[in-house]
Amino acid sequence: MYHTCLRIVIYPADAEDILQDAFMEAFTNLNKLKNTDAFAGWLKRIAINKSLNHLKRNQKGWLEAGRRRFE
Repeated sequence: MYHTCLRIVIYPADAEDILQDAFMEAFTNLNKLKNTDAFAGWLKRIAINKSLNHLKRNQKGWLEAGRRRFE
């Protein structure tokens, strides 16, 4: 999960914070999960959405992430 966040936001500190938020949200809303076998996919989707939302809030992240990927 960490590497998924890191690939999106590039910065390790941001990826760690996002992953922690994703775990907190998942465990807080665990009662809403109907199929416990789908937990890993559900958690990954939360982490991806939080990572993308982080980039949207910090528009400069899009530009820097693009530059770093193509260097």
